[in-house]
Amino acid sequence: MNAPGQSARSVLPPPVIFPVDRADEITRRATTVLTELAGTDVAIDVLAVVQEISHFLEVEQVDGERAAALGALAADLQQRALDLYRRQSVERTQQLADFRTSLRGLQGSTSTTTLIERVCADARDSCRFERVLISRVDDGHCRPWLANGEARGERWFRTWADGDISLRELSLAHVVTERRADLISTARRDNHDMVRLSDSTSYVAAPITAAGRVVGLFHCDHGGGGRPCNESDLNLISAFASEFSFAYERAVLVERVRSQQQTLQERLAVVGEHVRSVVARRPEPLQAYAGLDLDDLTARELEVLGLLARGECNQTIAAHLAIDPRTVKAHVSHILAKVGATNRSQLIALAYGRSW
Repeated sequence: MNAPGQSARSVLPPPVIFPVDRADEITRRATTVLTELAGTDVAIDVLAVVQEISHFLEVEQVDGERAAALGALAADLQQRALDLYRRQSVERTQQLADFRTSLRGLQGSTSTTTLIERVCADARDSCRFERVLISRVDDGHCRPWLANGEARGERWFRTWADGDISLRELSLAHVVTERRADLISTARRDNHDMVRLSDSTSYVAAPITAAGRVVGLFHCDHGGGGRPCNESDLNLISAFASEFSFAYERAVLVERVRSQQQTLQERLAVVGEHVRSVVARRPEPLQAYAGLDLDDLTARELEVLGLLARGECNQTIAAHLAIDPRTVKAHVSHILAKVGATNRSQLIALAYGRSW
């Protein structure tokens, strides 16, 4: 039984010494391996039987006929192991291609909603899991966030969906505190009822990080009663969770910037509307020059006066009239002198018919 937080990893069993009178048992076991492992990916178990046969032949005195039969079985087992490794190589190549495709999809998304909606299916398909669940993590507890369709319909998930579970009860506290993926054993007697109901042989858990803290976890396995998870599963979900965390954090930041931009645009729209209403209520300067004697002003000075009355500076007036700012300054001086105003403020007040 594994201690809390201990990884559930495949280990090649030590060779077993069989007495001569159990040679038939070895033969039956080797034959069983040959017939029953055709559809699996556990070539390491095949080689374990080969190791036992080799050790048996080395330490025991066996007649030539039986030794030849066992040797032939060992050769068949080695060929089976080679075939399994070749099949695994092809499957792994396809798996890596699917994995890269999923990662490109994650990296291209800027919506947290889209990421969450697709991540369980992506992890299941690209990492070859049967069940994928992501949970939210907060204050030492985790709560279901989303699961792929197969998992959502099972009793263990419905039970968990009713509330939080302590990370310690699930042997996951170290995954959060150390921010690393791990293989989790389900054989402990003190496991939470949810783990027992899931009928999982073992599963992998990987952290989802954002803004420097763990905000969630991946929980992945090969289904109720399915094969145990292994180092390959651990490496894949660890890499997948890392890429997902990066994409998720970036999406959060993008959405935050978009929200701030929208808020700013809304506020600017309110300010703009207020400015337009004020401008709309202000009288047109040239219609309010009753307090000024404009007879002596030239056409250009009238243009400058109109812009002055709107509060424009010399630089803006120069750009508007396509003249030099120094020329504008000279026009302003002439206008002040002709209408009897001492400065710009008095001129503008007179332009709007106000008393000075």
